Amino acid sequence: MKRITLLLSLVLVVGSVSAKQSGEVRKQGLAIAVKAGTMGPGVDIALPIGRKLVVRASGSAISAKRSQTETDDDLSIRLDGDVTWGAYSGLIDFHPFRNNFRLTAGAYMDNREVKAAGTPISTYDLDGKIFQPERLGSLSATFKYDQAVSPYLGIGFGDMTRGARVGFLFDLGVIYVGEPTFEMVGTGMIAQTANWAVTMEEGLKTFTWMPVVSFGLSFRIL
Repeated sequence: MKRITLLLSLVLVVGSVSAKQSGEVRKQGLAIAVKAGTMGPGVDIALPIGRKLVVRASGSAISAKRSQTETDDDLSIRLDGDVTWGAYSGLIDFHPFRNNFRLTAGAYMDNREVKAAGTPISTYDLDGKIFQPERLGSLSATFKYDQAVSPYLGIGFGDMTRGARVGFLFDLGVIYVGEPTFEMVGTGMIAQTANWAVTMEEGLKTFTWMPVVSFGLSFRIL
């Protein structure tokens, strides 16, 4: 908490000093930006609506799939993972000092889901009794956020719609994403393992806030 307070104090001091600098009319217009951060790689489009406000539309996403085989106690299991991580957002930037420092508020439309599955691909010898993969069964799990729209608050540096054609962007904030859900489905002999989902979901209920950090480069095109 002390670090956050110190950071905010530093931001306000920098903003106040910049506001006292001799003002000159800066060109402004439509701008785009490319960025990367905790929400994945993305693109922003921004348009100024006055001397202190900027509206931004943003989209970011990352998707990855991976499969591998693990062997333990003479049992081979194929593990499959599928991750989708990203969001679309509508944001309003407020520049209180008419410089690069800004306060940001808006909403994110979430697109985050993690899927994993484990499937035996070999027989298993239990005390001399051989079990086929079909008898052993399989297990799959899904982690996701069900809240369709999530409010966002944050601070940042960079005014992509005014001044230089090319600029640097930084955002730091939080999204209220609500309680995530965790589901497991099992078949065969390992079906009962899916009962762990209730305990897992209960433990994840505290993860209702998600930090957002991103860096980017902006390009004013008008």
